[in-house]
Amino acid sequence: MRRTSKIHLTIVVMILSSCCLLNISSITLAKELDSTGLESEFIDDANPMAFNRINCKKLGQYDKNYGNSYDIFIEKRGLKRYGYVADGIAGLLILDLTKIHQPKFLGSFSNVSNANSVCVKDGKAYVTQWYGKLTILDVSNPSLPKKLGEFKDIDNPWKVGFFRNHLVIADGYEGLLIIDISDSRNPQLINSYKVDEWGIYDFHFQEDTAFVVGRRFEILNLSQLDNITPISVFETFTYSLSFGLHIFENTAIIFRAGDVLQIVDISNLAQPQNLLVYYDSSEYFVDGYVIDDCLYILTRYNGLLLINYTDPANISKIGEFYLPGYCNRACFSDEYFFLVDSNFGIKIIEIGPTPSDLQFIGYFSDGGTTSDVFIEKSIAYIANGKNGLLILDVKNPYNPKLLSNSFSDRTYYQNIVVQNNRAYLVNKHSLSLDVFDVSNPTNPIKLTHDVNDRYASSAHTNLVIEDNRAYLLTAYSSMWGTSFSRLEIYNITDVNNITSLGKHDFNDEYARAFVVQNEIIFVGLNFGMHIFDASNASSLQELSVCALEYSSSFGDIEIYDNLAYCAIRNFGLRIIDVSELSSPFEIGFYQTDDRDSYYYRGGKSICFDNGFIYMTDYDEGLLIFKVSTPTSPLLQGEYYEITNIQAIENENYGNNLQNVAVYDNIVYLASDTDGLILIHFNDAPFSQGMIRRNTILSVSILVPITLAVIPIIVLGVRKRRLRN
Repeated sequence: MRRTSKIHLTIVVMILSSCCLLNISSITLAKELDSTGLESEFIDDANPMAFNRINCKKLGQYDKNYGNSYDIFIEKRGLKRYGYVADGIAGLLILDLTKIHQPKFLGSFSNVSNANSVCVKDGKAYVTQWYGKLTILDVSNPSLPKKLGEFKDIDNPWKVGFFRNHLVIADGYEGLLIIDISDSRNPQLINSYKVDEWGIYDFHFQEDTAFVVGRRFEILNLSQLDNITPISVFETFTYSLSFGLHIFENTAIIFRAGDVLQIVDISNLAQPQNLLVYYDSSEYFVDGYVIDDCLYILTRYNGLLLINYTDPANISKIGEFYLPGYCNRACFSDEYFFLVDSNFGIKIIEIGPTPSDLQFIGYFSDGGTTSDVFIEKSIAYIANGKNGLLILDVKNPYNPKLLSNSFSDRTYYQNIVVQNNRAYLVNKHSLSLDVFDVSNPTNPIKLTHDVNDRYASSAHTNLVIEDNRAYLLTAYSSMWGTSFSRLEIYNITDVNNITSLGKHDFNDEYARAFVVQNEIIFVGLNFGMHIFDASNASSLQELSVCALEYSSSFGDIEIYDNLAYCAIRNFGLRIIDVSELSSPFEIGFYQTDDRDSYYYRGGKSICFDNGFIYMTDYDEGLLIFKVSTPTSPLLQGEYYEITNIQAIENENYGNNLQNVAVYDNIVYLASDTDGLILIHFNDAPFSQGMIRRNTILSVSILVPITLAVIPIIVLGVRKRRLRN
């Protein structure tokens, strides 16, 4: 009996030792695989990746960001309902809409960057791209789309659809394209119909007739595809372009670019007649459908307008369904409206028994664009653009977990700072501060109220919190090339009553970067770094300027030990001695980019940690410098991982990296549509925190195995005793 017990004990020890070794080796192997650029995820045409990992290892990633929705196609297969979303930079997203209240992500194909229109037939998806091409995908398995073929002779497609067994593309200036898709791997152009007045942007088919809109409304005969002929041409009410068209019975409803809606009688195809011009200066008409004598008009910013369409020549507004956003298109299927919103994703509206009985029943958020990250202990706080505030548990860097996500229709967060259990975020919808109580990360509570919208998509913002002050730097540029920046200082002692202490304008400057230390402000302007004394917030006092040679548009600034480390656009890293505030001077630099093309190149964001500078660069990705000798910074590590095919082709490998933070020797990269990426720099040893996390991970695997094995062995011993 003792011999048997010893054997079992030996077996237990061997199993536990094996599990321990297996666990340790698996972690080591995973990190080794990652350092060579191999990934556990499947990589093919659906997921093009560009890698560079020198002296860096990827630990984990949290990526629920996709792109910006432009179009959706709804397909029913048996009892299943699928949604195919042309999602801009993310390519094609495929959703399971069977449970209409709970859309689920199924799969994607990212190698169609800038996807803007989609249609599906016989298990194949046809996706167009802005300024690009048509891509044909096999979507018979929606979770794993595969590329079949492509057609490149397209200028600027706006819509894709079917006419019988052919594909039709509204190609803007190039007009209407008819494509033979019988061979998916080799689609061929059959014919095109080009108009002189600004092209074609939308179409509708009835039997052998095509209705198209651009600057004019035209009716075409498609009975012979190799000889498309006009039936009639109708000059619309205004000279602006029309991007939307809906045909209902004997009327054509034309949505102009702006606040004009025109209804045309098409009962006589050869002589269309104007019935009505309707306009509303407070709206921007996009798309629409007539259902049960009600015209539902999709507006760009305010949701749906309800119009009585009993008499098309005498329409009247009967209601509205307010749903703010930035809508591009509407799709109607089985009593549901699917609204495509570039700032949000897909919004689902159910139509009730009466026209005005509408209900918002579900949505699919296509994520935000991760622009900033703040790390505190084992929590990552993320400013995630339109998808609001994300809070992640990163105790286990190999598997970040979402704790909470707070967003609304008035959310567009660009910057974040966390201090004393409060998260301060810059909201581009109002260019103001939103403040959250994050003492419980699983349930952040918003402390401030929404203010009036003045959404500034072109504005660039930066935020610093010091003591009871918030410093907000906002930069603007116009289409005419002029620039303007403003630094505002706020008293945040009472977040319910945030008040302005002062502001300072920088005319003809596009100021992105600044930092504050003890009420001294260091601001990067076009040709140097300016230093201000802000002890009197209402009247800044300029102390000095450090002029820099060559181009010196600042991306970011970090101050440590009397040195200013500057990420410089069009250049790279520059280091300035600021020990004497009255006379700063440059002591070192590292040029990362000497290309001829200078637009959006060089340094972007920067962070100092434990003798190293971590800097994101538009072209090169993450660059890590050893700065123990600041006069001669040494490049020690590089990292990038990018899926945007257009950025890969242009060699902008850091285009996706927005910001960088370092905590506990882990590097956190805020990476717009790639979410949050966690890496380890080899020359920075694993800290005690990392060792503890690996130990916890090992124990979490070994304990369940041990608890499962011991009862089996004990039961076996008891059975033998009973037999004896």
